[in-house]
Amino acid sequence: MTGRIPDRPWDAAPAAATAAVILVNAALARLLLDADEFRVYVAGRPIEWVCALRKHFGVPCPTCGLTRSVVLTLHGHVLQAWKLAPGGAVAVAGGLAFAAGLLALAGLRAAGSSAAGAFQARLRTSALAGTAIILIVWLGGWAVEFAGALHGR
Repeated sequence: MTGRIPDRPWDAAPAAATAAVILVNAALARLLLDADEFRVYVAGRPIEWVCALRKHFGVPCPTCGLTRSVVLTLHGHVLQAWKLAPGGAVAVAGGLAFAAGLLALAGLRAAGSSAAGAFQARLRTSALAGTAIILIVWLGGWAVEFAGALHGR
């Protein structure tokens, strides 16, 4: 087995289902969650989590602000999300772009297009590159926040 996914019309279902899961999760998160710069709210009730690393040592952990950033981005507050944790905004954009790519792949497969195989290869490469970009932005944003905390900002 070569690991290549055959281009048959019935192979469209897995790509479409994966895209649907991504989009439904994003929609549910947008519907059920809200955030401000201090906390996340679930159905209007605040989550009172405190980062243990920040509480005890005064420095942020790599995930500080990530949930708030994702939720703010889903609500369209991208600049505010970027200021909190740039990785969250980039992750949302990457996830939505990947879902759109999967829907396009499903359409090509359903139509029996000969371009589906090449598109799938480009989508896979783009997803890997996008993941690397998300990681770089996420960890870079955290490093800036961490350095600021060490210098009293």
